[in-house]
Amino acid sequence: MLIMVTLTPPIKSRRIPLIPGLLFVLLLGGVAQSEPLLKLEKGWRFSPDPKGEGEQLGWHLPEFEDSSWATLEAGKRWEDQGYPDLDGKAWYRIRFEVPADWKGGPAWLVFGGVNDAYVLYCNGVRVNSYGTRTSRTVAQTQTIAELSAWLQPGRTNLIAVCVDDFGGNGGLWRLPCALTNAPALTPYFIGMETAMDYEHHALVVDLDMAVFGNDQPRRKIVVEVHEVQGAWKDRREVTREAGHPTETFTFALPESDKDRSYMVHPTVRSDEDGQFLMPPIPSEIAVEWKGKPTWPAPYENLKVLNNFVTELASGTLPAGAKDEISFPNPRRGWVLFLAQGQAGARLLQGPSANLEDSKEPIRFRKEPNSGAWEAMRFLSEGSHRLTVETDSETEVRIRAIPEIGFCYYPTSAHIPQHGPYDWAYMTRHVLSNVNVLITSGGAPEAEIHEWLKEGRRWVINTGLPGLYTPPPTPEEVFEGWAKVPQVSDPNYAGMIVDEFIFSRDAHYPAWTEAMERIVRSDFFKGKNFYGFCNDLYLEPDGRFRAFCKKLAELDGRFAVEKYIPERPTEEEAAQLLRRELQAVHRGWKKFVPGWEKVGMYTLGYFSAPPEGLNVLPSVNYRVFMEMQFRLLATDPTFFGLYGLMEYLVSYADEENVRWAHQLFRHYCIEGKTERLSPDPYLLPHLVNPDFADGLAGWDVAMATPESVRTEEMKDFSWLQGRYPPTTIGDRFALLVRSEERPNKLSQSLKALEPGRLYSLKLLSADLARLDQKTELPFRIDLEGVERVEDLCFRTVYPHCYSHNTGPFTPERPAYFNYHRPVFRANGTEGRVTLSDWLSDTEAGGTRGQRLALNFVEVQPYLEP
Repeated sequence: MLIMVTLTPPIKSRRIPLIPGLLFVLLLGGVAQSEPLLKLEKGWRFSPDPKGEGEQLGWHLPEFEDSSWATLEAGKRWEDQGYPDLDGKAWYRIRFEVPADWKGGPAWLVFGGVNDAYVLYCNGVRVNSYGTRTSRTVAQTQTIAELSAWLQPGRTNLIAVCVDDFGGNGGLWRLPCALTNAPALTPYFIGMETAMDYEHHALVVDLDMAVFGNDQPRRKIVVEVHEVQGAWKDRREVTREAGHPTETFTFALPESDKDRSYMVHPTVRSDEDGQFLMPPIPSEIAVEWKGKPTWPAPYENLKVLNNFVTELASGTLPAGAKDEISFPNPRRGWVLFLAQGQAGARLLQGPSANLEDSKEPIRFRKEPNSGAWEAMRFLSEGSHRLTVETDSETEVRIRAIPEIGFCYYPTSAHIPQHGPYDWAYMTRHVLSNVNVLITSGGAPEAEIHEWLKEGRRWVINTGLPGLYTPPPTPEEVFEGWAKVPQVSDPNYAGMIVDEFIFSRDAHYPAWTEAMERIVRSDFFKGKNFYGFCNDLYLEPDGRFRAFCKKLAELDGRFAVEKYIPERPTEEEAAQLLRRELQAVHRGWKKFVPGWEKVGMYTLGYFSAPPEGLNVLPSVNYRVFMEMQFRLLATDPTFFGLYGLMEYLVSYADEENVRWAHQLFRHYCIEGKTERLSPDPYLLPHLVNPDFADGLAGWDVAMATPESVRTEEMKDFSWLQGRYPPTTIGDRFALLVRSEERPNKLSQSLKALEPGRLYSLKLLSADLARLDQKTELPFRIDLEGVERVEDLCFRTVYPHCYSHNTGPFTPERPAYFNYHRPVFRANGTEGRVTLSDWLSDTEAGGTRGQRLALNFVEVQPYLEP
């Protein structure tokens, strides 16, 4: 007689579905089988390892005595278990019995997410490592290890985990945390993200091999794809050595502008013995090819220019005409009114125009570059009327556009030479390209009212009470927000709170209740509540769902922060953007239905000292910025996205501020889909600009033997301001000053465009006197080019307040010299020489001074 028993697996996963049940067949009278799952959630011994000496002290060994260590649980941050300020390394250890009948079979250890990286030991033996500071965290990645080679069934076993937290949350913070010998109780395929490349009509499959760790064996990967309703299918196979954290497969799809469905099936085997590296369970994931975006009825015939912009009406009015234009608005949001002369001719003044039956005329702003007259208004969904009267022949266009935010005004640049970002600068480069100004206060009344008269909006920035303290009460949060004068000021359209992140569970009920009280208060009527936030939908078990649901219910705005650093190649950059934007967008829409109607992305253009995403001097950061804009504008995944903004102007390179607003105009106002810049992703002008490959590519003239070399310093790049934490930039060229002659490094500048402006950026520091604010005796010579002195500068800056390490704190900062000469190319080549003397005859510094320099970036300069 057979008995069928269904076991429901307790393991839950973020992006990896699980088989809903596992059937076990037991013969009556047979030998009882042990449980197929060992939960390892409680009973972990824990100790910080601030000096990183745990392995040396034997903390991974079974015989090590850990009874004096603290006891923590998995599935929770260590910050919530008595270690609120701990960053860096710490150890977890747990002892447990493995059933004797597991002998001879596989056993998989599954972690739902370890923040940020870790090394795994089993019974004193190093098994594998997961995540690295140089490439990625596994905080949001399920990881798996097959431990049968090290486990001892029938006996007590030890698992030790050395966790490295890069900052913020830390520990074994996501479930599951379990050991199983049942394939169905594991994630049944590797971390996989799929994306549609609409430009090339292709399906891109990214396999996250971090699930198997950094010490993977040689492996064979097969990915099969087939169309659900059709005969088309394709297959890819590749064999890889260890050390490839991701694999990307691209499948050219049949041409179609209709919706289509495909299934993707990956398998991974060890190439050494043919064994499955992941449990051998058939698995597939469905992916959708979205056809050309259209609005739902009754707006399906509107002309969609790109994901952000839809043409609502257009036409030409003769001189002296007065006409009424009816137009639909397919969703509640911003509408652009544009008036210009025929064939681009400039109008001396804007038209006279009124909306609906309003007697208050629309106030137009003259766009500085095209000379067109433009106005923006926030309108309800449905039909509207615009009455227009013109003095000369006028072309009128009406478009639905996204909310475009600017933060913050007024502000001061951390690099003084990048400013001032005053109203004159804003008028010339920013105001025509945005409709919402975010402020922390301090804007003059005249500027506030000028902006409001145009129908555009101000939003006040506020903090989040209790973010870095024990959980507050709802009353404390409410009072903290309500006492900000602009929250109740009718000149402000709302408040944006900085920031909702992965925090303690106990914080969110208070924040949620206080948010609802604010929004339902009489003084907040007609305003919007915005929240800067992380990808809260990724939190284990959806613990923040109530907050997100309430924010959407209250017609709030999710300002999702996406601060994405450069990658060494364009392919890696595109892969990262698919993961950080396309996959995240799908996740948010699933977590909060209709999210795109209230969601906006906050991209990062903080790209200058003392904190920047421009981490690679071999990459053109402006091209990387455009990759983000263009993906959002052209990939149908993002159709209907409510808004977009960049963060944060005070940390941005001034060129990139201007460039961002050119991108806003190109993609979010003009509705373009083609690239704005033809420049390549990789800068071709220098080789080895960060000295990652030692002194390769540089001509070296040493004053004395070994007076020019490369060295490394832990967290040097973090002090410089590279973000997020990375080891990129920890290596630098070191010039040891001599009294006899200068040390010099030189290299040819290649692939210059005659007549074009270029900037050269370089960071230098005195290693022995990092805590002293000093302008260093250092020279940059440029040959074969014309230096533009009015655009050149050098400044000394302290490290960012949050980039602390070792002895360096806000009270005792590390200082760096930031050099930024600008030159005009005379031909296709030039030459740069870096010297630690002020001139060939004047040293300018003391003997033995140790000058560190790197980040030598040469890229086209965006002319004002």
